[in-house]
Amino acid sequence: MYRDEENNYGQSQSVALSQAVNFFDWTFPVITETGGQVTYSANIRFKDGTFEEVPTTVSDRNTIMLGDVALTRVSSSCPI
Repeated sequence: MYRDEENNYGQSQSVALSQAVNFFDWTFPVITETGGQVTYSANIRFKDGTFEEVPTTVSDRNTIMLGDVALTRVSSSCPI
């Protein structure tokens, strides 16, 4: 959720992520760069059936990563 109290403006978005849809890019207009606040909450169900609830949290960055996120670096033997 994005909320700018000073200008009485806000937007919210709900997304269900899955293995097939594992990323969502949400854009929204803002009145001033520092005028609003982004918060998020989540309900995460893992492959093993366990469940985790993420309470409403203030975001302090542009990317929000939830759950067990694992990235793999691919190395290449090709010179650049």
